[in-house]
Amino acid sequence: MLRNTGRRSLSTLSEPMRGVPAHASSAGTSLSYAATLETLSSGARVVSLPRKHPLVAVRVAVQAGSRFETASTAGASFFLAHAFMKSTRSQSSLRLTRTLEALAPSTQAYASRDLLLVGGVVPRESAHAYAAALADVLQPALKHWEMDDARAAVALRAAERGDDALVDELLHAAAFGGSSYGRPLVPMRNASKVPQSALEEHVANCYVAQRALLVTAGLEADEASALASDVLGALPAGTAAPAPTAYRGGERLLEMPGNNGTHFALAHSTAGVSAAAVAVLEAMLGEFVAAVGRHNRVGVNGRLGKLDASELLSAVAFTSGSGDAAVLGVRGQAADGAQAKHSVAAVRATLDALTTLADGPELVGAKHRATRALLERYATADVTAHLATAAATAPSSLSAAALVEQIAALSAADVAGAAKKIKATPLSLAAIGDVDGL
Repeated sequence: MLRNTGRRSLSTLSEPMRGVPAHASSAGTSLSYAATLETLSSGARVVSLPRKHPLVAVRVAVQAGSRFETASTAGASFFLAHAFMKSTRSQSSLRLTRTLEALAPSTQAYASRDLLLVGGVVPRESAHAYAAALADVLQPALKHWEMDDARAAVALRAAERGDDALVDELLHAAAFGGSSYGRPLVPMRNASKVPQSALEEHVANCYVAQRALLVTAGLEADEASALASDVLGALPAGTAAPAPTAYRGGERLLEMPGNNGTHFALAHSTAGVSAAAVAVLEAMLGEFVAAVGRHNRVGVNGRLGKLDASELLSAVAFTSGSGDAAVLGVRGQAADGAQAKHSVAAVRATLDALTTLADGPELVGAKHRATRALLERYATADVTAHLATAAATAPSSLSAAALVEQIAALSAADVAGAAKKIKATPLSLAAIGDVDGL
């Protein structure tokens, strides 16, 4: 369509411009965010997310996180994550470091409750060499003088953890007890003093093919499969990872006089609830605590517990874990224990209100926010960490396309039913600082 401006004719935005290809309609197309999972004959798993990009994200992971530690190997996963550039069985620390630095601008390793992960982003032509170097990290030499040399760095990293990290540790201990997900990610004391024998035992138990994963974002499935077969082939077979212990709920409160207010976290189990419903509920809880920060005293649907913004210094909704061992909750900071108690009650009232959710703009907005958060996660290099965790704990959540469709299909009754199921599980509560009111 052309319109006369009195000077020249211009095309409206609804019409194609001369020389510019027309934009293809999205109708009938699907998202290109569907990862594939393959299990090799060795038991190792390969996750690939195809992307047309000159850079490839490559990550090697092994189910060797803190939940797989025992009383005799406590702290091994955190320690090993911060000693990953030491000698392997096939090359020296210097050679490994120079190889990784030559291939990638940055290689990072960290331990979660489920996994030890190491990886980075490299040009496509370097993906094979980089994956081989990362896989070599899973065969550490564990030379005692190198482990001793790493102890100062491990102690420094452990000391950097703040109040939120401590509350997270207490929350998982309350939710799962003293084993599995309840084990601390970082020991409260002596994180750098993990015995040499504990490191050797943890590696022997966990650094095996049946617990190993290669995750790529940027390679086709057949490329990633061939790569994994090549670089993970030297790992011993080992045994599959055991299932986590069941959620139980409880509380862990730690009085810390002089602390900056009260840091707290509360959560419920999401076992048996779809990942799509959990994502929407997290978005709704997140909007509630964000509204408090904007001095909005009411919250979702005008039916939620009122909370004075001056009482809640900061807060964020979160999910932790995956599959039947996941939890949904809110982490925050209040001025003191009494105000933390009020904040906890208001968050629980919010969850109560969601059990009677009706169709409306709040649900529509939450579904949009949940979808956006999911797609943003898949659009970053860090998606490989998410994919590794999903493959190890909840393979059905690997496809963003499927999750987006499931989120869109949720009704108010679906979300309310999920909220009821979550609310019916025992509460887990953790706090540090002034905990008198709690």
